[in-house]
Amino acid sequence: MGCEGKCPGKGTCSGKCRALGRVGDLCRSGMALVQVGDSGVAERILRFALEMTREHELGPVLEAKAANGLGLAMRASGKLDEALGEFTTALHLIGGRLGVENRLYGVIRGNYLQVLAEQERSAVRRLPQEEDGACRGVRVQGGATCRN
Repeated sequence: MGCEGKCPGKGTCSGKCRALGRVGDLCRSGMALVQVGDSGVAERILRFALEMTREHELGPVLEAKAANGLGLAMRASGKLDEALGEFTTALHLIGGRLGVENRLYGVIRGNYLQVLAEQERSAVRRLPQEEDGACRGVRVQGGATCRN
């Protein structure tokens, strides 16, 4: 990723361009690790990419992409609440910069909704069941009480 001719003040630009390239490499590496199931290392790499994006003020779009990647790594690790937080951050950044009618916003929104659905399925699986005796004396929907 070259910076020649794009920025005045080469000293400032070269550091920013290096950071842009590095963040891109980190994001690609992190996502590759998520794909092969190494979400713990991916999370650390993507967290570092997000920190670099903020430190070098690389812009809300790149920050949103890094936050989305981190959210995906957290989702793969089963950290659904944290994943939702990263997706929410990414949605606010993209929405504020590009609005909500763009492909990137749609992708991140889709990730957010998938994690919400996973949380719901997980919550349903944790509901007490009458068969296992865990429901005794618990009020359920409609005001009824389940009993064995």
